[in-house]
Amino acid sequence: MLTVLGRILTLFIFGHASATRFLPAYLDIDIELSFVTHSIQELFGFSFFIYYLVLGFSGAYHMINGTTIAFRRFGFKVTATKKNLLAVFSVVALGVFGAMLQLSGYMYDIDLPPRYGAIHELFM
Repeated sequence: MLTVLGRILTLFIFGHASATRFLPAYLDIDIELSFVTHSIQELFGFSFFIYYLVLGFSGAYHMINGTTIAFRRFGFKVTATKKNLLAVFSVVALGVFGAMLQLSGYMYDIDLPPRYGAIHELFM
């Protein structure tokens, strides 16, 4: 299971880096956090909302699991039962979901810079 999630996270991170670093460099534009809103509202819609959620959940799972492993390696006693991990992951997952609702513009309006039009024209 961990290997599958790790591969999914690696694939998503490659796509994420391509979209947020290579594409803006190619088009010679600066992007900021409102690019998340633009990608959901103007480019790919709800499918990118799901993409960002899966990316966030995968990252959250790996953060929690990695922190537990690191604490154990440094000699801290960590009681990581399935119930404890599920509780921690549930809280983190709610945070990821709330952040996505905010970043996507569903909770309030986010002004999109006009420079994102070059990206929109490339995909549409």
